[in-house]
Amino acid sequence: MTSATTTPLSDGTVQFVAHWLPPLMAGDYSITVTQHLQNTDPKAGAKAAFDEAFVNSRRFAVRGERFSLNPDELVSRFPPADNQGEYQNVLPHVIFARRTLPWERSPELEADNASWLALLLFETDEAPTLQSVQAGDLQRKPFYRSAEDAASQGTPSTSTLPATTASYPDGYALLSGADGKAPAFTLSTGENWWDLCQVIDVPADLFAAIAPTLDELDWLAHARSVSLTSKQAEDEAEQEGSFSVVVGNRLPAPNRQCVVHLVSLEGLARFLPTADGETAAPLTLASGGTAQTLRLVSLANWKFTSLDPQETFSGYLEAVDCAPLRRPAPASSTSPVQQTVANAFAMGYTALNHHTRLGDNTVSWLRGPLLPFASVPVIVPPPAATPLVVADQAVSFDPATGLMDVTYAAAWQIGRGLGLQNNLYASTLYGWKRNEARAEAQHNETLALTQRLHASSALRSGAAAAPVGRSGLRGLAIGLIAESLSAQCARSSSPSAEQDQ
Repeated sequence: MTSATTTPLSDGTVQFVAHWLPPLMAGDYSITVTQHLQNTDPKAGAKAAFDEAFVNSRRFAVRGERFSLNPDELVSRFPPADNQGEYQNVLPHVIFARRTLPWERSPELEADNASWLALLLFETDEAPTLQSVQAGDLQRKPFYRSAEDAASQGTPSTSTLPATTASYPDGYALLSGADGKAPAFTLSTGENWWDLCQVIDVPADLFAAIAPTLDELDWLAHARSVSLTSKQAEDEAEQEGSFSVVVGNRLPAPNRQCVVHLVSLEGLARFLPTADGETAAPLTLASGGTAQTLRLVSLANWKFTSLDPQETFSGYLEAVDCAPLRRPAPASSTSPVQQTVANAFAMGYTALNHHTRLGDNTVSWLRGPLLPFASVPVIVPPPAATPLVVADQAVSFDPATGLMDVTYAAAWQIGRGLGLQNNLYASTLYGWKRNEARAEAQHNETLALTQRLHASSALRSGAAAAPVGRSGLRGLAIGLIAESLSAQCARSSSPSAEQDQ
């Protein structure tokens, strides 16, 4: 077993592990404990002598993926599903959340370094049809297709596995167990013959051409430990994560759509191509004869398109036609309307459908930042000192044509969006607006308080109201408080107050 070290990983560090073998492979187990007690002391006498053995046995099961895959186990796949790109030099691969998953079962049904999972890449014209069946359709014996049928003990249903198609029981029959006998293809604890699964029937010659050898499976799976400081983790306190990876063995052809199937090779070691990768192993049936196809469980599948380098983004840029960035003028520009359109096209404008805020549909002119001519630094004078509040304020209207020019409005909207996309800019702008709003509110509160205090002071003195600045607000407030305290002291020292006491 190969494992990672306990040294903490730094940011951006990846540690590769050849095989992360599980303590126990998936399957059913039994454990037996025997305690032998014996009294051999000759002085104890015949009555005290004893020789007994106490045996206790327990059965348990190690659950694992077999006929289907928990979607949470599949972290990512590459190339991405339904994606297009330059992938002719990329081997497809998948990443699993459980680091021991590729080694929890085995093509030879024994603990080793060979992965029981493999990625088979098909081109669309050779890809087999994906079928939804039950686990019982992987073998030939009749089986119950539901729990209700099993409880009623009715007549079992016939398997849909064709007579000329090999499957997992046929691969099991070619192996040898610890007792020298071929192991049986049976269910483990928690599994049922009516469990749903997806399968593909691969032609024998195609499987021999694209399937990995048993030795290659040792190299097509590995585990890795990565730092999670820049990745999403289920637990924020978790600093490192361990994952397992299964890699395909076939490169996509350029300009072809490809289909990738993650298949189970459990017990199919004798059906894999030989070590040289050239000689096909016969798909021998348990009943005798050679099969024409092989039924495999497909645990996951997806499609992608491998483009020719000339058809990629970089290829398009290298082959771009560097003609003037403008729309071609109308064929005939004799009428005033056609001449107006031709002049607009020559300046880099294009006409686009415009849905206004009022719900009207019209056509407006729009021009991008790339011009088909040399321009002066400023074509249109900038707006007045008053800043724009909405993009519509930058829309210009041409009464001669009855069309609007939304160029600067679109540029203003794009600039605002780019600015708000920047976290520093957005947070700074928010802080400035909050401070300005707080200062404005404080100013209004101060002004209102000044007016109230001034009105109260004028009412007490009988003087005419006069404006009071912010500098005199403190003195005015202190004066009013002093007058109020003096009045309270005078009332408390009056004879009526003493009589009341």
